[in-house]
Amino acid sequence: LYAARMHGAAGRTEAMRTALASLVEHYPSGDMRADAWFYWAWSLRKEGQFDEALALLRASRLAIAVEPGEENAGRAAYWEARTLARLGRAPEAIAAYELLARTMSLTYYGMSALSRLDELAPERAVGVRASLHTDAEPAEIPVDTSIDVTAFSRASELLIVGQLEDATAERALATAIGLAE
Repeated sequence: LYAARMHGAAGRTEAMRTALASLVEHYPSGDMRADAWFYWAWSLRKEGQFDEALALLRASRLAIAVEPGEENAGRAAYWEARTLARLGRAPEAIAAYELLARTMSLTYYGMSALSRLDELAPERAVGVRASLHTDAEPAEIPVDTSIDVTAFSRASELLIVGQLEDATAERALATAIGLAE
């Protein structure tokens, strides 16, 4: 990946793409394949080759969908939606933004997708926001002086967006950290 990026920085675009393609081909399960696909797609986008970039972003998103974490999958899905919008395929872009905003709502790319959805289809963005709230019984969270304030703040923010299970885990962590201090 480093060699490919060096080729790119030196303006050797074809050498960069060859190195990225080689990385994906020779290390299909490697931890840098998502970055390789993304940089390859990004180089195509920069040159206005949006259809080709879209194909790479889709391949990347599908191949890394089973990996833990959101950065790579979220990035690929977000830029896939942006590329669809750039190609004038607004209905597909809106659907992609909505799916990302619903499935990765608390991530950088999920929130960015929701912002784009606000611009393109405000009524759908309202629907996404409404779906993120819950009617569950309020959680009872006793507060004491031994609680870790940072972890408690995270728990509070998670409660605001209706993520009760994650908030409960953060509350337990807040107490555990506080007691250990």
